[in-house]
Amino acid sequence: MAKAVKKAVRKKRKERKNVEKSFDFTKMNIIKELDEKHLDEFILDMSNIDITMFDHMSETPIGESIKMNYRNGDFVVMSEISKGEKTWRFVGRFAKNGELINAIGGFWWSSYADLVNKYFNNKIE
Repeated sequence: MAKAVKKAVRKKRKERKNVEKSFDFTKMNIIKELDEKHLDEFILDMSNIDITMFDHMSETPIGESIKMNYRNGDFVVMSEISKGEKTWRFVGRFAKNGELINAIGGFWWSSYADLVNKYFNNKIE
């Protein structure tokens, strides 16, 4: 009986992780836009960051996020928030209508905070 319960719990967790969420534009509040003169350096720094899948990936962006827009209207959102000893991370690509195209993963360790602090003058620890 215990094996069946554990299997059902694992299946439920897997189903929950595969739920596709849309981007909620009503929750977006633009704090600062990156000056275009820093764009190339930002992209270079971002390309040197490891992005991987984590146990504590959120299903949608959470907390202060970075949103990068593509010319075709699609966009990528990156976020990370820590509460106590847990950290939830999210990097995902969305269609211009807000539908999730794919959840890519999350930043490795403090890389997200370093990026935000360097380019947006926020102090994330």
